[in-house]
Amino acid sequence: MTAVVSSALVREWAYRALSALGEARAEIDALNVFPVPDGDTGTNLYLTMESALESVDRCWTADEDADPGVGATAKALSTGALMGARGNSGVILSQLLRGTGEVLSGLADGSTLDGQMVQDLLRRGADLSYQAVARPVEGTILTEARAAADAAQRCVQDGVHDASAVLAAAAHGAQERLAGVVDAGGRGLVVVLEALAEAVSGRRRPGAAAPALPQPRPVHAEVASHYGGPAYEVMFLLEADDDAVDVLRA
Repeated sequence: MTAVVSSALVREWAYRALSALGEARAEIDALNVFPVPDGDTGTNLYLTMESALESVDRCWTADEDADPGVGATAKALSTGALMGARGNSGVILSQLLRGTGEVLSGLADGSTLDGQMVQDLLRRGADLSYQAVARPVEGTILTEARAAADAAQRCVQDGVHDASAVLAAAAHGAQERLAGVVDAGGRGLVVVLEALAEAVSGRRRPGAAAPALPQPRPVHAEVASHYGGPAYEVMFLLEADDDAVDVLRA
């Protein structure tokens, strides 16, 4: 099946990702021990993607007689995720979607989605996810995002041009990096990547069951045994140009 760049593809990805995160929600919550062992990463990712999908649906229904186009739909996906982001994992997911959306927005509607484009959108998503965190920690969703982009790059360098094959390699690369040191956010990213691979290929895994993982052995497991940190997380939205973020950080 040849994948075509379209608003329908973005919407299909959002629907499949939300459904898959719903199935894996409890599993991901149970893995959550870093940065705060509050058992809500799966829930946060689900609610973030739910907001993203709602934004996409509003974009589609704004004019029932017109296709909003891949650019507008991709922007709605990332904007909805940002506005509805829950927790650190949700904010990072919103930036991953922003990165993929930026690349998709630069592609022509109806063009063929190839392996190089997949590599580009995964790399941009990984880069923005790292920029979104003041003190990046390896062994988390950030590492999985980079592992997926690296796997896609190797696949393209090996001469693979099929988007579905490159996405499958990316999801496998993230899954391999996740194995042995299980991170809740990283597990959620694998789910989202697999949903994109399914949307592009038009296939769904038999039974749509979550893949088996090794016995959880999180890097930061010691945190859970003596956590005495804050009970609340405060978030706010800064509406400004990207350049203002550096000033805020400083």
